[in-house]
Amino acid sequence: MAYFSVWGPDCERFHEVVDAVIVEDDLGKRLFVGPNANDAVMTTWHADDTLAEALDYFAILACPTDGFTVGSDYWIAMCVHNPEWATTIRRQLEYNNRQ
Repeated sequence: MAYFSVWGPDCERFHEVVDAVIVEDDLGKRLFVGPNANDAVMTTWHADDTLAEALDYFAILACPTDGFTVGSDYWIAMCVHNPEWATTIRRQLEYNNRQ
């Protein structure tokens, strides 16, 4: 994982859990270490944004640190138990990819 961005109910708490896992890894096995000393897994939460704004951030503005940029061509957008949000995600990301 090079970049983690989260939106939705309780997203700040989920963001904190992911940050805690990254910090714990940094103190232990160091599985999330980039090739450069200054690389870091970037994390953001978007509690005050609309789903469309959070998706725009994810698709357009989220950029991993330099060492993680190479090979960062896999993107995952996940929705749990909300078909309406899943449809919005699919449509908006397909639209952004065509731009």
